[in-house]
Amino acid sequence: MKKFLCLLMAAVICISLAGCTDGAKKKDSTKKQEENAENKCPEFLYSHDWMHYNESCTESISFRENAEFFYSCSCGSPVDNYDLYDSYTYIEEDRTIRISGADMEDEDIKVIYYDESYLVLNFEEKGVQVFLDEDFAYNEYAPHADMEQYGSEGWVYLTVLGYNNETIQIAPFNYDRDAYDNFAPYITTFEHDGDISFKFVGSVTENGETITKHYDIDADKTEYIGEYYTNAYIHFNNEGKIDEGVFYGALEIQDVELNEEDEREIY
Repeated sequence: MKKFLCLLMAAVICISLAGCTDGAKKKDSTKKQEENAENKCPEFLYSHDWMHYNESCTESISFRENAEFFYSCSCGSPVDNYDLYDSYTYIEEDRTIRISGADMEDEDIKVIYYDESYLVLNFEEKGVQVFLDEDFAYNEYAPHADMEQYGSEGWVYLTVLGYNNETIQIAPFNYDRDAYDNFAPYITTFEHDGDISFKFVGSVTENGETITKHYDIDADKTEYIGEYYTNAYIHFNNEGKIDEGVFYGALEIQDVELNEEDEREIY
């Protein structure tokens, strides 16, 4: 009888310990899920429907809040072999998205730049790809028509805040310094080796007639970048570096005839 009671007590203790262990495991699992949601699945990735335009098909890339990953054409066909990857984590210190699949080696995708409208990624095999938020690409508030086609060629419409011989600082195209805190997470500084070329393209409307002016921004004018030259299409090359910028502006003149000297002063 004593032996039976001892065995019964031992069984009860084992069950209690198992229950505590299961509870601890569930608690740890919940904690890990919360950490993944907070740290490894950032909102700037999962809160947008990202698309990339090419001539054959519009591609959609998706990073879900639950760490699921999808990359396919809008028609449903996979892009390359990315249908074999189904999950991701974000490594913040390296600005890297690591995608995983059951029978695939992990692939790292570098985040070059992002804001509410753009996601610029550098793939190991595909190189740099510019993705646009779908609502931004097609709505009436986009700054130019055919935004998705510019993006397919590596161009991103941004605000340049500053430039010197070593760095260029950029922000979203609709940057407002009076609302700096709203834009601060997206302000990014890139190092460069002096190989960035800049141009200006401006439309001039004179007495109802519009013409276009364009010129290279020479070295003696680069000090005005970020002050007078601000909104621009910035080009990312296939290494994820900025190599070109095209600034835009507009001027309207009413009932005034410009001579060549006046034009030189304006441009």
